[in-house]
Amino acid sequence: MKQRRHLWYGRSLRPRRPAEAERAPDTGAPLLQAQNLTVCYGRAGRRHRLAEAAVNSASINVGYGECLGIVGESGSGKTTLANCLAGLLRPTSGQVLFRGKVVNEAARAPTVPRVQGVQIVFQDPGSSLNPRRTVGSVLREILAVHRLVPGNDLTERVGELLRQVGLPAEVAGVRPAQLSGGQQQRVAIARALAFSPRLVVADEIVSALDASVQAQILNLLDTLRRRLGLSVVLITHDMAVARQLCDRLAVMRQSEIVEVGTTDSVLGSPAHDYTKALLAAVPRLSAANGQETRIPR
Repeated sequence: MKQRRHLWYGRSLRPRRPAEAERAPDTGAPLLQAQNLTVCYGRAGRRHRLAEAAVNSASINVGYGECLGIVGESGSGKTTLANCLAGLLRPTSGQVLFRGKVVNEAARAPTVPRVQGVQIVFQDPGSSLNPRRTVGSVLREILAVHRLVPGNDLTERVGELLRQVGLPAEVAGVRPAQLSGGQQQRVAIARALAFSPRLVVADEIVSALDASVQAQILNLLDTLRRRLGLSVVLITHDMAVARQLCDRLAVMRQSEIVEVGTTDSVLGSPAHDYTKALLAAVPRLSAANGQETRIPR
Protein backbone atom coordinates (compact mmCIF):
# COMPACT_ATOMS: atom_id res chain seq x y z
CA MET A 1 0.00 0.00 0.00
CA LYS A 2 2.81 2.42 0.83
CA GLN A 3 4.46 1.77 -2.52
CA ARG A 4 1.22 2.41 -4.40
CA ARG A 5 0.64 5.65 -2.51
CA HIS A 6 4.17 6.79 -3.33
CA LEU A 7 3.61 6.13 -7.03
CA TRP A 8 0.29 7.97 -6.92
CA TYR A 9 1.94 10.99 -5.34
CA GLY A 10 4.82 11.03 -7.79
CA ARG A 11 2.86 10.57 -10.99
CA SER A 12 -0.24 12.64 -10.29
CA LEU A 13 0.91 15.60 -8.23
CA ARG A 14 4.66 15.89 -8.71
CA PRO A 15 5.63 19.59 -8.48
CA ARG A 16 6.28 21.10 -11.89
CA ARG A 17 9.88 21.84 -12.78
CA PRO A 18 10.84 24.81 -14.98
CA ALA A 19 11.15 22.55 -18.03
CA GLU A 20 7.52 21.54 -17.55
CA ALA A 21 6.14 25.08 -17.59
CA GLU A 22 2.87 25.12 -19.46
CA ARG A 23 2.64 26.79 -22.83
CA ALA A 24 -0.39 28.39 -24.43
CA PRO A 25 -2.64 25.83 -26.15
CA ASP A 26 -3.07 25.86 -29.91
CA THR A 27 -6.52 27.42 -29.54
CA GLY A 28 -4.99 30.65 -28.25
CA ALA A 29 -7.62 30.83 -25.47
CA PRO A 30 -6.58 32.79 -22.36
CA LEU A 31 -5.66 31.01 -19.14
CA LEU A 32 -8.12 33.04 -17.05
CA GLN A 33 -11.14 35.11 -18.05
CA ALA A 34 -13.39 37.38 -16.01
CA GLN A 35 -16.67 38.09 -17.77
CA ASN A 36 -18.86 40.98 -16.62
CA LEU A 37 -17.96 40.52 -12.95
CA THR A 38 -19.99 42.51 -10.45
CA VAL A 39 -19.45 42.28 -6.70
CA CYS A 40 -21.84 44.10 -4.37
CA TYR A 41 -21.58 44.55 -0.63
CA GLY A 42 -24.76 44.86 1.44
CA ARG A 43 -28.26 43.93 0.38
CA ALA A 44 -30.51 46.03 -1.77
CA GLY A 45 -33.70 47.10 -0.02
CA ARG A 46 -32.53 46.74 3.57
CA ARG A 47 -32.65 49.96 5.51
CA HIS A 48 -29.28 51.74 5.70
CA ARG A 49 -27.64 48.84 3.84
CA LEU A 50 -28.13 49.50 0.17
CA ALA A 51 -26.08 47.29 -2.11
CA GLU A 52 -22.90 48.99 -3.33
CA ALA A 53 -20.87 47.68 -6.23
CA ALA A 54 -17.18 47.30 -5.34
CA VAL A 55 -16.64 45.83 -8.82
CA ASN A 56 -19.02 46.68 -11.63
CA SER A 57 -19.18 44.69 -14.90
CA ALA A 58 -15.43 44.03 -15.06
CA SER A 59 -14.06 41.91 -17.91
CA ILE A 60 -10.40 40.93 -18.32
CA ASN A 61 -8.31 38.13 -19.84
CA VAL A 62 -4.96 36.78 -18.67
CA GLY A 63 -2.84 34.86 -21.16
CA TYR A 64 -0.42 32.02 -20.53
CA GLY A 65 2.84 33.42 -19.16
CA GLU A 66 1.46 36.97 -19.18
CA CYS A 67 1.67 39.60 -16.44
CA LEU A 68 -1.49 41.70 -16.31
CA GLY A 69 -1.40 44.75 -14.08
CA ILE A 70 -4.57 46.12 -12.47
CA VAL A 71 -3.93 49.73 -11.48
CA GLY A 72 -5.95 52.47 -9.89
CA GLU A 73 -6.30 54.56 -6.78
CA SER A 74 -7.15 53.15 -3.35
CA GLY A 75 -10.78 52.11 -3.09
CA SER A 76 -11.23 51.55 -6.81
CA GLY A 77 -12.05 47.85 -6.34
CA LYS A 78 -8.71 46.23 -7.20
CA THR A 79 -8.48 43.96 -4.15
CA THR A 80 -12.12 42.89 -4.43
CA LEU A 81 -11.49 41.91 -8.04
CA ALA A 82 -8.31 40.04 -7.01
CA ASN A 83 -10.18 38.05 -4.35
CA CYS A 84 -12.85 37.17 -6.88
CA LEU A 85 -10.28 35.94 -9.41
CA ALA A 86 -8.63 33.79 -6.73
CA GLY A 87 -11.93 32.25 -5.63
CA LEU A 88 -12.00 33.87 -2.18
CA LEU A 89 -15.11 35.88 -3.01
CA ARG A 90 -18.22 34.93 -4.97
CA PRO A 91 -19.42 37.49 -7.54
CA THR A 92 -22.90 38.96 -7.43
CA SER A 93 -23.11 38.42 -11.17
CA GLY A 94 -20.79 37.44 -14.00
CA GLN A 95 -18.28 34.60 -13.97
CA VAL A 96 -14.62 33.61 -13.87
CA LEU A 97 -13.27 30.96 -16.22
CA PHE A 98 -9.99 29.10 -15.73
CA ARG A 99 -8.69 27.18 -18.74
CA GLY A 100 -12.11 27.54 -20.35
CA LYS A 101 -14.07 26.16 -17.39
CA VAL A 102 -16.36 28.25 -15.19
CA VAL A 103 -14.86 28.22 -11.69
CA ASN A 104 -16.58 31.16 -9.98
CA GLU A 105 -20.10 32.44 -10.53
CA ALA A 106 -22.98 33.84 -8.54
CA ALA A 107 -25.05 30.68 -8.17
CA ARG A 108 -22.34 28.34 -6.85
CA ALA A 109 -19.47 28.18 -4.40
CA PRO A 110 -16.12 28.99 -6.08
CA THR A 111 -14.20 26.02 -7.45
CA VAL A 112 -11.04 27.83 -8.56
CA PRO A 113 -8.35 25.11 -8.44
CA ARG A 114 -5.61 25.58 -5.87
CA VAL A 115 -3.19 22.88 -6.95
CA GLN A 116 -1.83 23.83 -10.39
CA GLY A 117 -4.46 26.56 -10.43
CA VAL A 118 -4.60 30.04 -8.90
CA GLN A 119 -2.81 31.25 -5.78
CA ILE A 120 -2.84 34.68 -4.15
CA VAL A 121 -0.08 36.54 -2.30
CA PHE A 122 -1.40 39.22 0.06
CA GLN A 123 -0.14 42.69 0.85
CA ASP A 124 0.81 42.04 4.49
CA PRO A 125 2.65 38.73 4.98
CA GLY A 126 2.81 39.35 8.73
CA SER A 127 -0.94 38.92 9.01
CA SER A 128 -1.20 36.01 6.58
CA LEU A 129 1.53 33.82 8.16
CA ASN A 130 0.85 31.95 11.41
CA PRO A 131 3.08 33.63 14.04
CA ARG A 132 3.19 30.48 16.21
CA ARG A 133 4.44 28.16 13.48
CA THR A 134 7.90 27.93 12.01
CA VAL A 135 8.28 28.58 8.32
CA GLY A 136 9.18 24.95 7.70
CA SER A 137 6.13 23.60 9.53
CA VAL A 138 3.80 25.88 7.54
CA LEU A 139 5.23 24.69 4.22
CA ARG A 140 5.38 21.04 5.26
CA GLU A 141 1.75 21.09 6.35
CA ILE A 142 0.64 22.43 2.94
CA LEU A 143 2.67 19.79 1.11
CA ALA A 144 1.37 16.98 3.34
CA VAL A 145 -2.32 17.94 3.56
CA HIS A 146 -2.64 18.45 -0.18
CA ARG A 147 -0.48 15.40 -0.93
CA LEU A 148 1.87 17.36 -3.15
CA VAL A 149 4.95 15.23 -2.46
CA PRO A 150 5.66 11.91 -0.70
CA GLY A 151 6.18 12.16 3.06
CA ASN A 152 9.87 11.36 2.88
CA ASP A 153 10.41 14.22 0.40
CA LEU A 154 8.83 16.97 2.51
CA THR A 155 12.06 18.40 3.92
CA GLU A 156 13.74 18.39 0.53
CA ARG A 157 10.79 20.16 -1.10
CA VAL A 158 10.66 22.79 1.66
CA GLY A 159 14.34 23.52 1.08
CA GLU A 160 13.72 23.76 -2.67
CA LEU A 161 10.87 26.23 -2.19
CA LEU A 162 13.00 28.43 0.06
CA ARG A 163 15.85 28.39 -2.45
CA GLN A 164 13.45 29.40 -5.22
CA VAL A 165 12.61 32.59 -3.35
CA GLY A 166 16.20 33.34 -2.35
CA LEU A 167 16.11 32.22 1.28
CA PRO A 168 18.58 29.86 3.02
CA ALA A 169 17.39 26.49 4.30
CA GLU A 170 17.90 27.68 7.89
CA VAL A 171 14.83 29.91 7.57
CA ALA A 172 12.69 26.77 7.87
CA GLY A 173 13.45 26.67 11.59
CA VAL A 174 12.38 30.23 12.47
CA ARG A 175 9.05 31.95 13.03
CA PRO A 176 7.78 34.81 10.84
CA ALA A 177 8.35 37.44 13.54
CA GLN A 178 12.09 36.70 13.39
CA LEU A 179 12.21 37.67 9.72
CA SER A 180 12.23 41.05 8.02
CA GLY A 181 9.23 42.22 6.00
CA GLY A 182 10.94 41.32 2.76
CA GLN A 183 11.82 37.85 4.02
CA GLN A 184 8.25 37.30 5.19
CA GLN A 185 6.98 38.21 1.74
CA ARG A 186 9.42 35.72 0.20
CA VAL A 187 7.98 33.04 2.49
CA ALA A 188 4.46 34.00 1.39
CA ILE A 189 5.54 33.60 -2.24
CA ALA A 190 7.12 30.22 -1.42
CA ARG A 191 3.84 29.12 0.17
CA ALA A 192 2.01 29.99 -3.04
CA LEU A 193 4.59 28.16 -5.15
CA ALA A 194 4.09 25.01 -3.06
CA PHE A 195 0.87 24.42 -5.02
CA SER A 196 2.68 24.66 -8.38
CA PRO A 197 0.20 27.31 -9.56
CA ARG A 198 -0.43 28.28 -13.16
CA LEU A 199 -1.36 31.82 -12.10
CA VAL A 200 -0.39 33.98 -9.12
CA VAL A 201 -2.43 36.99 -8.01
CA ALA A 202 -0.07 39.46 -6.30
CA ASP A 203 -2.10 41.99 -4.33
CA GLU A 204 0.03 45.07 -3.52
CA ILE A 205 2.84 42.76 -2.40
CA VAL A 206 5.50 45.49 -2.09
CA SER A 207 3.51 48.49 -0.88
CA ALA A 208 4.47 47.89 2.78
CA LEU A 209 8.19 47.41 2.07
CA ASP A 210 11.16 49.77 1.82
CA ALA A 211 12.07 50.91 -1.68
CA SER A 212 15.24 48.78 -1.92
CA VAL A 213 13.37 45.68 -0.74
CA GLN A 214 10.54 46.41 -3.15
CA ALA A 215 12.93 46.14 -6.07
CA GLN A 216 14.24 42.79 -4.83
CA ILE A 217 10.75 41.30 -4.45
CA LEU A 218 9.65 42.58 -7.86
CA ASN A 219 12.75 41.16 -9.51
CA LEU A 220 12.09 37.84 -7.77
CA LEU A 221 8.50 37.76 -9.02
CA ASP A 222 9.59 38.54 -12.57
CA THR A 223 12.32 35.87 -12.44
CA LEU A 224 9.89 33.23 -11.15
CA ARG A 225 7.35 34.15 -13.81
CA ARG A 226 9.83 33.61 -16.61
CA ARG A 227 11.51 30.55 -15.10
CA LEU A 228 8.32 28.69 -14.18
CA GLY A 229 6.08 29.95 -16.98
CA LEU A 230 3.67 31.56 -14.52
CA SER A 231 0.92 33.98 -15.36
CA VAL A 232 0.64 36.90 -12.93
CA VAL A 233 -2.11 39.36 -12.05
CA LEU A 234 -0.35 42.26 -10.33
CA ILE A 235 -2.54 44.57 -8.25
CA THR A 236 -0.83 47.92 -7.68
CA HIS A 237 -1.37 51.65 -7.41
CA ASP A 238 2.26 52.30 -8.37
CA MET A 239 2.60 53.11 -12.05
CA ALA A 240 6.39 52.62 -11.95
CA VAL A 241 5.90 49.05 -10.70
CA ALA A 242 3.34 48.42 -13.43
CA ARG A 243 5.69 49.77 -16.07
CA GLN A 244 8.51 47.51 -14.86
CA LEU A 245 6.67 44.19 -14.76
CA CYS A 246 3.44 44.19 -16.73
CA ASP A 247 2.77 43.21 -20.34
CA ARG A 248 -0.73 44.74 -20.26
CA LEU A 249 -2.64 47.04 -17.92
CA ALA A 250 -6.26 47.33 -16.82
CA VAL A 251 -7.11 50.67 -15.22
CA MET A 252 -9.83 50.71 -12.53
CA ARG A 253 -11.82 53.73 -11.41
CA GLN A 254 -14.69 53.64 -8.94
CA SER A 255 -15.30 49.89 -9.36
CA GLU A 256 -15.12 49.89 -13.17
CA ILE A 257 -12.37 49.02 -15.64
CA VAL A 258 -12.08 52.10 -17.82
CA GLU A 259 -9.12 51.18 -20.03
CA VAL A 260 -7.23 48.03 -21.06
CA GLY A 261 -4.20 47.82 -23.31
CA THR A 262 -0.52 47.07 -23.58
CA THR A 263 1.64 48.74 -20.96
CA ASP A 264 3.34 50.89 -23.59
CA SER A 265 0.07 52.09 -25.08
CA VAL A 266 -1.67 52.78 -21.75
CA LEU A 267 1.28 54.63 -20.23
CA GLY A 268 2.49 56.21 -23.46
CA SER A 269 -0.81 57.19 -25.08
CA PRO A 270 -3.61 56.85 -22.51
CA ALA A 271 -7.09 56.99 -23.99
CA HIS A 272 -9.16 57.66 -20.86
CA ASP A 273 -9.10 60.95 -18.96
CA TYR A 274 -8.75 59.11 -15.64
CA THR A 275 -5.63 57.29 -16.86
CA LYS A 276 -4.19 60.63 -17.94
CA ALA A 277 -4.94 62.07 -14.49
CA LEU A 278 -3.26 59.10 -12.78
CA LEU A 279 -0.11 59.55 -14.82
CA ALA A 280 -0.09 63.31 -14.30
CA ALA A 281 -0.24 62.78 -10.53
CA VAL A 282 2.89 60.60 -10.38
CA PRO A 283 5.83 62.61 -8.92
CA ARG A 284 9.20 62.59 -10.64
CA LEU A 285 12.56 63.96 -9.52
CA SER A 286 14.20 66.47 -11.83
CA ALA A 287 17.72 65.37 -12.76
CA ALA A 288 18.86 68.99 -12.85
CA ASN A 289 18.04 70.15 -9.34
CA GLY A 290 16.57 67.15 -7.54
CA GLN A 291 13.24 68.94 -7.18
CA GLU A 292 10.03 66.98 -7.37
CA THR A 293 8.13 67.57 -10.60
CA ARG A 294 5.14 66.07 -12.36
CA ILE A 295 5.18 63.87 -15.40
CA PRO A 296 4.58 66.14 -18.39
CA ARG A 297 1.55 65.26 -20.48
